Amino acid sequence: MLILVLSIIIVVTCFIYWNGENNERYWKKRRVAFYKKNKVIGVFWNYLTDNRPMFENFYDIYKQYPDEPAVGIGSFLTPTLYVKDPKNIQHVLVTNFNAFNHRGFEPNEDDLLANSIVFLNGKKWQLVRQTMSPLFTSAKLKNMFYIMDKSAQDFVKYLKDNPRLTKGETFNILSTFCSAAIGATVFGVTTESIYNSPFLKVAQKAMEPTFRRNTQFIIANISLRLFKLLNIKLFKEFETFFIGAIKQVLRQRERENTKKHDFADICVQIQKKGILRDPETGLELQPTDELLAAQGFFFFVAGVEPTASAMFGTLVELGRHPEILKRLHEEIDRIFEKCNGKLSFDAIIDMNYLDMVMSEAMRLHPS
Repeated sequence: MLILVLSIIIVVTCFIYWNGENNERYWKKRRVAFYKKNKVIGVFWNYLTDNRPMFENFYDIYKQYPDEPAVGIGSFLTPTLYVKDPKNIQHVLVTNFNAFNHRGFEPNEDDLLANSIVFLNGKKWQLVRQTMSPLFTSAKLKNMFYIMDKSAQDFVKYLKDNPRLTKGETFNILSTFCSAAIGATVFGVTTESIYNSPFLKVAQKAMEPTFRRNTQFIIANISLRLFKLLNIKLFKEFETFFIGAIKQVLRQRERENTKKHDFADICVQIQKKGILRDPETGLELQPTDELLAAQGFFFFVAGVEPTASAMFGTLVELGRHPEILKRLHEEIDRIFEKCNGKLSFDAIIDMNYLDMVMSEAMRLHPS
């Protein structure tokens, strides 16, 4: 038994060594700089062992190779290239997008909440993305403004009722607001505060970085075959609650036949139109409650942290520059006075200096 265990350890060690050396040879042969810190799984090892987000690990490589247009990084069996040069990035994201539209990740089919435009690929992604596009227009945001405004008013009351929350942990507080506002745009506004809603806890838990979820994410990125073999499901624990909630909201909206200009409205409209079809390939998708619930879940997963980060970065910079804070405060007061203390979508669009301040803060603190 001991000999068997030792043999397995030796084989695994040799394979890891061969894989790392093979990664380095692959890029050296193509005259591409190679990140040697971990030759096998590169930044993913740092991501798993350090308490830092993925982009910070990539930023370290960016600074380490300032003159290189791209850097090869360690990956399990599949060679991986970190593209740095803006012109090459333009080709990948726009010019040759058809060749690069696969995210390198495919959810397992029965991981229902992972079937969103965040994780889908190819024509299936394109079909769902086109169907959901009305959510991203200025007109739709304008119609949704009252939902965000109600969430903000609830937020003020929430902070007044819980003064201890104002004593630090600013980012978490902003994340709470963003979770609540996005939850309200998905499920609609009610007379009760969204901050008392169970959806808020689900949203926060779904985005919480844990060792288990980080490990699953790494496996998904370094070996799709192993990910499929292990049948890993990223969001299985939230399916019963979230899909059940979406079903309940959609059936209620169908019965009431009312429009609230939120995500649920769009889902009802999509289901009334029937099967989604791609005219080029003939691909068909049934807009089931589960498929639409996955898109709603996407707003929680992909919408909260970038928004909270942008707000947090703005507050940090305003704290460092009181003269800019004063000028911004004057603009906000002027707009409030102009609209008699009642904010609207158009009133916020008129806040040009606020737009400049947030844009600069996001430049300094990218999500």
